[in-house]
Amino acid sequence: MSYGIFSGSFGDEQTLWMESVDGLEAAFNRMQEIATDQPGKYFIFSPDSSEPIASIDTTDNPAATWPWL
Repeated sequence: MSYGIFSGSFGDEQTLWMESVDGLEAAFNRMQEIATDQPGKYFIFSPDSSEPIASIDTTDNPAATWPWL
């Protein structure tokens, strides 16, 4: 399954699609790579649930969240 990686916060008008990645683990790893290179807020969007399922905010300090943690 392909997951979308977005910059910004879910529901924010400034949210931008970055790319799609096959596989949840690969998408999370890619989101972390992007956030390391370009600090900010990012999230992974699930096409199944139509909701964000993971996020990271590297604006000040790296913090990643998974919904099942």
